[in-house]
Amino acid sequence: MSKIILDEQALQEATSWEDLISAWIACHETEAQINWFRADIANKVETGYGSNGLQKFAQEVGASYYTLASYRRVARAFPDSERNYRVSFSHYLVSSMVDKFNQTAQDFDSKERYDWIVKAEDNNWSVNRLRNEITNYRKKFEQNMTDGKICLDYVVKFINMVSKWQNLDNMDREKIIVALESLIAQLKTKKSQSI
Repeated sequence: MSKIILDEQALQEATSWEDLISAWIACHETEAQINWFRADIANKVETGYGSNGLQKFAQEVGASYYTLASYRRVARAFPDSERNYRVSFSHYLVSSMVDKFNQTAQDFDSKERYDWIVKAEDNNWSVNRLRNEITNYRKKFEQNMTDGKICLDYVVKFINMVSKWQNLDNMDREKIIVALESLIAQLKTKKSQSI
């Protein structure tokens, strides 16, 4: 990452369309660098002075603790090698929320956040679109987990009924067949409700 210098004199002398575009891009990149710099400061404060240090630091610099904690989270979640300016710092913050931070291990539980940054960049998503895509993905995942649990519950019931089959007379077997048919009907109903 190279240093970007905003030069007032160069702006005054800018006359071409390209000069003005370059100045605008420099502002954008400077803003991104400032956010990453703040994130690294917040991370360094906590690393050097503990979690209470970040609270004290926030008070001394007149910033919200939660803002600094968000900056710190992004710095932890995305080391230098995983950063770029093609998406905003806010994209990184939203993506960082996908993975849980393990306080004991002082590391994240997965690396899904990297995939979401790539998706946001490749598809030119806004921050809101990224947030919505993540939310929709989580809802589908949770629904699949729920559907899987329901299926597992029915399989267990089925196994319990069939395991008794050998020790039953014809009348009891007919009761189990009726119960199994009912179980299958319930499963079909659950399946059609989830479609």
